[in-house]
Amino acid sequence: TEGIVDPSDASSEVSFPIRLAMWDFGQCDSQKCSGRKLARLGYVTALPLSQPYRGIILSPLGDRTVSREDRDVISTCGLAVVDCSWHLIDETP
Repeated sequence: TEGIVDPSDASSEVSFPIRLAMWDFGQCDSQKCSGRKLARLGYVTALPLSQPYRGIILSPLGDRTVSREDRDVISTCGLAVVDCSWHLIDETP
């Protein structure tokens, strides 16, 4: 079935309606990290920390919320997340 991924098949490609990406700061347990699991399953593209991103960026340090007005940017450029540990938030750029 389209869009369903077999977790045992790390080579599966997933079709998703928007581009999803993340910067992984490697601060959490790799066995429990949902961001890394989503990357392994092909839902999210892991970005190098130095790579810029043109879409909307979700960060635990963000001061604005995502709204309907962001829909065009998200549909054309995508959505990225900063994957970090809350325990180390002060060390996250």
